[in-house]
Amino acid sequence: MKVVFGEVIAKVKPGRAEVRASFELFGRISSFIKEEYGLSAKLMGSVAKDTFLSGDKDLDIFVFFPVSFSRNELEKKGLEIGKAVFERFGCRDYVVSYAEHPYTKGVIEGYEVEVVPAYSIKSTKNLKSAVDRTPFHTEYVLSNLKNHDEVRIFKRFLKGIGCYGSDLKTEGFSGYLCELLIIHYGTFRKVISEAQKWREQQIFDVEGLYSQTDYKKVRRMFRDQPLIVVDPVDKKRNVAAVLSVEKLAQFMIHARKFEQKPQQKYFFPRKRHIDTGQVVKSSDESGIKIYAVLFERPDVIEDVLYPQLRKLASNFESYLKRHDFGVVDSWIFADEECGIGFKVMNTMVMKHKVVKGPSVFNPLKHQDGFIKTHKKVWLEDDRYIAEVKRDCCIIDEAIRMFFGGSMNALADKGVPMNLAKMICKGFKVLAGTHILKIKCDEFWRGAERENIK
Repeated sequence: MKVVFGEVIAKVKPGRAEVRASFELFGRISSFIKEEYGLSAKLMGSVAKDTFLSGDKDLDIFVFFPVSFSRNELEKKGLEIGKAVFERFGCRDYVVSYAEHPYTKGVIEGYEVEVVPAYSIKSTKNLKSAVDRTPFHTEYVLSNLKNHDEVRIFKRFLKGIGCYGSDLKTEGFSGYLCELLIIHYGTFRKVISEAQKWREQQIFDVEGLYSQTDYKKVRRMFRDQPLIVVDPVDKKRNVAAVLSVEKLAQFMIHARKFEQKPQQKYFFPRKRHIDTGQVVKSSDESGIKIYAVLFERPDVIEDVLYPQLRKLASNFESYLKRHDFGVVDSWIFADEECGIGFKVMNTMVMKHKVVKGPSVFNPLKHQDGFIKTHKKVWLEDDRYIAEVKRDCCIIDEAIRMFFGGSMNALADKGVPMNLAKMICKGFKVLAGTHILKIKCDEFWRGAERENIK
């Protein structure tokens, strides 16, 4: 393991020239902001904390405004400064992006640069926006992190297994989460060893901001979040809030496998080749049918698109299950084509189904209501049973029933508005060998789940 770590660090640790170049560009940009606008700019993110990986050319530049500025003034002036920076340093195709408030981003001299407006505050008790925490995160890491290379190893491992990134497409580990776990455990080796013992909603509170008697309350506060890492600078925030249970489980499994057999492939995996024809053939042979529903990708950012696609997939999967189609799996894709994929065990169901009603010991109004609703009713033990005609018997009909109709009809089924607009324009349903027309990598990665053995 020690040999593997040494080989990884040799590849991912930035050299002095790379570090110097990053700070030199930041220095020129911050000087421009100071000279033109009289405002202080500071470097944040992994470069500022010395935890970035070689080749990751990202500069997060925060411009600090007095708290006397209104939110509207900060946003307006912040965008003005950001645009001026990119125009001054030769970037014409910068974009305005949105977090809690808008900021500008673009490429300057090969670096992905973000210019973010923030308030200059002395304590997180005075937060005026979420980004105001960031300087306190940087200060905390610089004051408490002993070994920066351990974070680099951790990040590279997560990238290799597809679990790094706190964007809502990835739902993985953020850089700050990695830094806090290394601060807590000391080394990456200790992280992967202890991760195998983590329980659901494991709590990390490195500053002891809660007593253990409060942990039940903390778990309720962060319900549905599988890992809880209390932010040392803001006790009301879970640093791991974006981390999905799937990505957490993926990390825990790979940590165990790596500890059993340390190999560089976890850090630098070869690109997985998927034989699409074999995927379809294997699926058919096992009696499982693969389907895809495709529609035009809406013009929204990924942090909006992917959660909405997940909601659509979840609602549609529930719909199919209510109609007794055996759903094996479902997934989403939007890197080239856009839509949802799913696998089913059966494409047809019987014309009628049997439903259970109330017991003879239940209130009479419930019994009478069930009897009036159904044509054919009989008793099994103490319960009423009825035969019901299905709305649809073939899965193709079920798909069109769900995706067809007006935007209001789609909204009633829980389809997010951005997606409903695109679906109303038209959608395609592909199955069997017809899905071989799909060129989208995300679709095929979902269709052929990686074997964890």
